[in-house]
Amino acid sequence: MKKIFSLIIFIVYLCFLPILHASTNVPIPRDAYAPGEVIVVFKPNVSIFTINKIVSEIGGSLKQKINLPKGKICRIVFPGKNQLIVQNTIDRIKTNDRYSDKIIVVEPNLKRYAQINNEITTFSQSNDIYLSYQWGYFNIDGNFSMTPSSSTLTVAVIDTGVDYTHPDLIGKVIKGPDYINADSDPMDDMGHGTHVAGIIGAKANNGIGITGVAWNSKILGIKGLGADGSGTTYDIVQSIIYAANNTSVKIVNMSLGGTYSLAEEIAVDYLVNTKGKLLIAAAGNDGSNIPIYPAGFSTQYPYKVIAVAAHSNDNCKASFSNYGTWVSISAPGVDILSTFPMSIMDYMYLSGTSMATPFVSAAAALVWSQNPTMTNDQIGQLLITRTSQNPLLRDDSCWPNDGSTFGRLSLANLLENTTINTNDFGTIYGIAMDAETGLPLSGGTATTKLGTTITGKDIVPVYGAAIDPYTQNVFYEYYGLFSITARGAGTNQNLTISKSKYASYNNNFDIINDFIYAGFIPIPPIKPYYWLTITWSPNYSGTARYDSYLFADYIDNSKDTLIYYNWPGSFYLEPYARLLWDSDSPMSSLQMNSETIRISKILTGVTYYYYIEDWNTGNGSNQWLNSGIKAYIWKWSGTKPVLLNVITPPSGQSGRYWDIGYISESTFTVTNTISD
Repeated sequence: MKKIFSLIIFIVYLCFLPILHASTNVPIPRDAYAPGEVIVVFKPNVSIFTINKIVSEIGGSLKQKINLPKGKICRIVFPGKNQLIVQNTIDRIKTNDRYSDKIIVVEPNLKRYAQINNEITTFSQSNDIYLSYQWGYFNIDGNFSMTPSSSTLTVAVIDTGVDYTHPDLIGKVIKGPDYINADSDPMDDMGHGTHVAGIIGAKANNGIGITGVAWNSKILGIKGLGADGSGTTYDIVQSIIYAANNTSVKIVNMSLGGTYSLAEEIAVDYLVNTKGKLLIAAAGNDGSNIPIYPAGFSTQYPYKVIAVAAHSNDNCKASFSNYGTWVSISAPGVDILSTFPMSIMDYMYLSGTSMATPFVSAAAALVWSQNPTMTNDQIGQLLITRTSQNPLLRDDSCWPNDGSTFGRLSLANLLENTTINTNDFGTIYGIAMDAETGLPLSGGTATTKLGTTITGKDIVPVYGAAIDPYTQNVFYEYYGLFSITARGAGTNQNLTISKSKYASYNNNFDIINDFIYAGFIPIPPIKPYYWLTITWSPNYSGTARYDSYLFADYIDNSKDTLIYYNWPGSFYLEPYARLLWDSDSPMSSLQMNSETIRISKILTGVTYYYYIEDWNTGNGSNQWLNSGIKAYIWKWSGTKPVLLNVITPPSGQSGRYWDIGYISESTFTVTNTISD
């Protein structure tokens, strides 16, 4: 069944702040600051009495004050004064010797802007799962080998707010303050912050939407930007201090930026040095090598402030992304699908270094949850040094050849103890299905082990994609598809698929330095007695069409019964067997290539014959091996079903019927012959 998506292009006209280096004398644009406001940073020992006296002398009104170890940051307004008068006041303060021993700096209350590119693509509502559309998730090895720690780590998102009612974020968002509207409700009225939050921590395996990279994390939503995507320096300073003082926060995501502000630097110093948080910030969208801030503080606070550039799906610089030796790392930032406020559109594609930044924040959350005793600079150093082993191409076409050494974000390298050796892993993938419903075994865990050592792991999604670890390209996608890049190529390893209240699948595979298909695997719930399931390749396009049959042969022939598509049977009537679905009348995609017969009770004096018909090809069918059909035989063993056999049709035989085996007195005997 084909799904049709409506893709609508919107252009959002945001007034972006030109990027100015702190040392330049270029005039600040008229719309780059809050009119009639200044920020004055007083020295730490200046009393409130002296502050009020100075504010009164210059004709202003003290509206807000933040006390920090390195200074007292004050927001002062001049009601009814135009900006020229305010600028003259700033100049007068700077040149007055009476104030020089009390004031560190006076500066306009500059604007900060969300670092979003101006082309936005909306994603229409649909019941489909969108993981396969998340190229950035796979580009950073989001499903490489490990799953998030059971511990919960909080990432503060300073942005336009977060829609905490979104189904993919509900229950995951901690409400912080709203500094734009001066209240305690950080609801997103633009969409940028919700998009950022979804990349970090959208719920996984909930049957809807997208998957966040650190989907076990919490999001502290702090609204420091308004509906137009902008906020003042003071709004941002307050947001930084709130995040710094929140004991649950380890990482602060700032997908925003502007020109240099000493007040902001003092707040960042408090955040990363006094409080030990890690700041991840967007490098900006001007295609320039001039720093914006707070990302530009990466040079003042190495490993504690991480500046994030953006690349596209070819791993080359996004056309808009800033770059330079001050940049710390690159992450996906073009056409990134994520959550959006429910009042606007559930999910949306956005581009910008704003989108690249939360990938790095989420990665930091994962590695910090694995290493809880590490400090912020230790985590930052891991982020920067354990990037992809495939270096960025710096040929002045893909990336500028400017002496930069930063790499591309790689969870595969970040979450392992050592850099991954590409010759030491193989990819094993397959489809995991609920044998009772014919739906994906979503939420199940697929794990590879070498002895007792876990070499790889993936969560079975509703819809998944298998990724080539060399090219980062999707080479196969389907419902219930798991994909594990397992360490230890050249060894025989055990693949386990498990889920609460279901039987466990165990089988051994040779892990080679290539791709291994584990099969289309049906796994039954914990119910008796026999589960007889056939599956065949979803990619098969030949003539074969299959029907399952179970003939219950009573010893006295009194109640002989044939279970098949015209008589599917019942668990409440003899012989207590039922065909659960017919592949020719499927209710799900997986049911098109599978059928299950369950026997709930084994009767004495009855022999059950299990066979398959290729009704479409008919007599002489030679399609049995071409279709990839297999029979999985599960039998109740005390407390749960166990897998007795995985049977493949015999080679060199052709015919209409495949006789798989029979059950007599609870014992299954394999016959495995093909005939007409």
